[in-house]
Amino acid sequence: MQLAKTDWDYWGSPDGCAQLEQWAREGLGVGAIARKAGMTERALRARCAIAPAMLNAVCADSQAADRVLEQTLFELARGFEYTERRVETSERGEKEVVTHKRAPASLSAIQFWLKNRQPERWGGHGAEEEDENDGFLQALGQQAAALWTGGEDDAGG
Repeated sequence: MQLAKTDWDYWGSPDGCAQLEQWAREGLGVGAIARKAGMTERALRARCAIAPAMLNAVCADSQAADRVLEQTLFELARGFEYTERRVETSERGEKEVVTHKRAPASLSAIQFWLKNRQPERWGGHGAEEEDENDGFLQALGQQAAALWTGGEDDAGG
């Protein structure tokens, strides 16, 4: 896809970079940003190589978004304290009620964090384990069948 000079000029302009930054902050990857901008990923990468403002818009903000989400996931995994504020109205007027609360640790966030940060230690719940379980269950089924038919020796038991 060949972009017109005006397209190149727009995406390098402050307005174009602001739009690229917005898409990156929304969590879009380079390929998705390129498609939204009407170009190929290769064209966007080539343009970023010669336009530092575009590179910063596309990469820096997506990295910042990743850091914010990583921090949020970490807080969910640990649990966190927060403050709720509400206004109560009575005959005597309005008053602000402040309540301090603690959100418990999220088991899902803990699992996600560990499986992705230490996959060799915590990530063994994929297809390999299912295959091992299938073999175990198959052998167990064969042993049970042998017991029912009276052929214990054939089943290895």
